[in-house]
Amino acid sequence: MNTLPKYLRQFNKHHPDITKFRISAIEECGGNKEYLNYSYEQVMNSDAHRKEDIWRFTDIKWNETDFDHIDCHYGEDGNITCISGAVIIGDWIKGAVYHFGLRKYAKQYPSRLFWPDGLLDRLIEYAEISYKLGVFITIFPHEPRLKTLCKKLKDGSGIATQTGNIQLIRSLKYRGLHEYNHCMQEFFAIELTDKKLDIIGNTSR
Repeated sequence: MNTLPKYLRQFNKHHPDITKFRISAIEECGGNKEYLNYSYEQVMNSDAHRKEDIWRFTDIKWNETDFDHIDCHYGEDGNITCISGAVIIGDWIKGAVYHFGLRKYAKQYPSRLFWPDGLLDRLIEYAEISYKLGVFITIFPHEPRLKTLCKKLKDGSGIATQTGNIQLIRSLKYRGLHEYNHCMQEFFAIELTDKKLDIIGNTSR
């Protein structure tokens, strides 16, 4: 049996494997399959414990979200363990869109975004062959674990060296706190040229 991580770049956001993953993500956050059809108000008024995470995987939110592609990591059981979407915005690629990893795979496949030759590394390679200026990610720190991640990424200690590509992590440039999609988010960029990320000029979507 092949024990190496398996990646697939999916350009169909409605692929059955991704739909199955969305249901698993909703269940992990305290919902169930019925939540796929929930409105924003129904999610927020539910008993689920991670409502913001559930909302983005509902049919309403998912259908209105544009992706250039979604990178998927598959486990040995043939199921997606983690997804990380991407959107092309001008000369830049916004990565880690709706990035989510299922907790039950976290021990076996830690740090899939920052893993050497992982999701972010592969996105940078895609940006290079697409002649883009770089890749950026944003984090909406709406819960303690994300606030902690932002803090660690700023000082270059975000992921343990045994599971993450520490050189990649340290190459992330912090580009400030800015409003994006109607909320304040932390910006981090991998700049492939000497041109810095222009927050105002390149993040209008």
